Amino acid sequence: MGLPPHVSPNGRKYIENIGIAQKKYLENMLFQFPFSHLMDNKIRKGKYLKQKFEELRAFGSKIIESRKKEFTKSKNESFLDNLLQLQKENLSLTDEEIRSQVHTFVAGAFDTTGTALQWLILLLGNHIEIQDNLRNEWCNFRCNK
Repeated sequence: MGLPPHVSPNGRKYIENIGIAQKKYLENMLFQFPFSHLMDNKIRKGKYLKQKFEELRAFGSKIIESRKKEFTKSKNESFLDNLLQLQKENLSLTDEEIRSQVHTFVAGAFDTTGTALQWLILLLGNHIEIQDNLRNEWCNFRCNK
């Protein structure tokens, strides 16, 4: 997203919170009784999930504000820069909508990467000869350093 150095140290926590929020949200959907979501904010799991969403929201707001301050039209635009440019041109996007899009794309990338790694492990497990070639290449690479 074109993050400046003073914003990115919390990036790891942001990614962890996305994973936690996704997992807890899925658990809530799969393992609770119908309509129990109405009481989520009153039970421990619901409070924990709400806290994680608030942390995600705060970090997203910090990113957007930082990029707004340093926004310049450049050749190497990030996704966030494009959204900010749209907001600047016709004010059709609110900060909340931009933050929502940022969360959507980061969470999507998070899931996509995890799925790609799962397929990689499955395919390497099913094709031992390729796994052996990869191991040999990795060993050669590490030994030459």
